[in-house]
Amino acid sequence: MPWGAGVFVKVLAFNSYGDSELSDAGNGAVIITYADAPVSLIETISARSATSITFSWTAGATNGGSTVSGYRVNSDGALGVWSVIADNVVGTYYTATGLTAGLTYSFKIESENEFGYSDYSQEVSILCATIPSKPA
Repeated sequence: MPWGAGVFVKVLAFNSYGDSELSDAGNGAVIITYADAPVSLIETISARSATSITFSWTAGATNGGSTVSGYRVNSDGALGVWSVIADNVVGTYYTATGLTAGLTYSFKIESENEFGYSDYSQEVSILCATIPSKPA
């Protein structure tokens, strides 16, 4: 059964004297779980600046039976210490700002649905840099 499908079950009771009759079908539980992690994180090179990095991703293959309501962006801050830098991101792109040119920043994304957060996407590491200025 696919995620989000209704499930109708019947139950029987039993003891040493035998089995009961089947109950009426339940009212339809729904199969639901976390969404798949986002995939294909990639820098948007055309938006590159000396102090910001823009990147995008693709939604995971399944939403876990519940609409993806947003994404959570995590970064290592170029220091190897992971933290959430943005929550409830709508859309599949993000611009990290206030960065230091010459440092490499790593990012990973989580999908959110009504059940909670997905696993982390694969991380992507991006050098915060631009083309140098013309020599004088």
